[in-house]
Amino acid sequence: MLATTTASPATGRGFKVRRITAEALPRVADLIDHLAFLAMIGLAVTSIGNLGPAWAQLNDGAFTVAVFALFGASRFVEGLFTSVSDALDPGTTDGDPAHLAACVLRGLASDLDNGADNDDVRIAIQDSRVLAEAGDLLFTLAVNYRASGDPEPSAAFGTAADHVYRAARELGDKQV
Repeated sequence: MLATTTASPATGRGFKVRRITAEALPRVADLIDHLAFLAMIGLAVTSIGNLGPAWAQLNDGAFTVAVFALFGASRFVEGLFTSVSDALDPGTTDGDPAHLAACVLRGLASDLDNGADNDDVRIAIQDSRVLAEAGDLLFTLAVNYRASGDPEPSAAFGTAADHVYRAARELGDKQV
C-alpha cells in the first residue's frame, strides 16, 4: 500500500482546539492514577484521624469499598480520556499516515509505562526497521528540498536523517 499524504486543513480555531485537547487528555489520563491514590490517602487520613466531614469517616469495610471504587473509577476515566482524545485528534480523523505512525509509537511508549517488556519493544523496533525507514523519509525530504532550491530545510532534514541513521546503527541495524 502506498501512503499518500496531503496537507490537512490545519487552519482555524477549531482545528487548534481539537489538537490541543487531543494532546492534553492523554497527559491528564496519565495523572488519574496519582489522583486516585491521593484520594485514597486522604480518605485514610480522615477516617483514621476522625477529621473532616462526616461522609469521610469510613469504617474498615466502607474504606475497602471506597478504595476499589476509586481504583475502578480511575481505570474508567483513564480509558474515557484516551478514547475521547483519539476521537478528537484531527490527525487520526483525516487519515494522515505520519500522525498514525506517531500514535503507534506513543502506544509503544505507553505499553512500556504500563509494564511491557523492554526487550520485546526493542526487538520489535529492530525487526520493523522503523528507525531506518524514518531516516529514509527524512533523507528524501532533504533531497526534495535541495532540488527545489530551499537549502535551510534541506540541511535540517539531512542532519536529522544522519542522527536517525546513527540511532538505527546503534540498535544493530546493519543495512543502514
